[in-house]
Amino acid sequence: MKKLITFLLCVVLLIVIFVKVDSSEKENIDFIKTGNVVINNPGTEEDVWYLVYDEPGSPAKSVKLFFEEVPNINIGDRVTVEGTIEGEKVIVKRIVDKSIDL
Repeated sequence: MKKLITFLLCVVLLIVIFVKVDSSEKENIDFIKTGNVVINNPGTEEDVWYLVYDEPGSPAKSVKLFFEEVPNINIGDRVTVEGTIEGEKVIVKRIVDKSIDL
């Protein structure tokens, strides 16, 4: 009986691990950039967050950010955004605030 319970627990654990790995692969992160977040800048869409970032050899770039739930960020915060490019916007999966001094 103990062996059966141990076996079933191992099977459940393997299923949980497989589902976790499978779901993280489906995120398809294809955008990872560090820059500053802005909103309501001249020439941008009203009430829409943008990430302004640099790429070597290019002038500053900006991209529209789409959040399922707007994080606690402030204008000008330095952040790293990870997400999926969809048209001319990035669907944000993760955002890390780099402006916090630790």
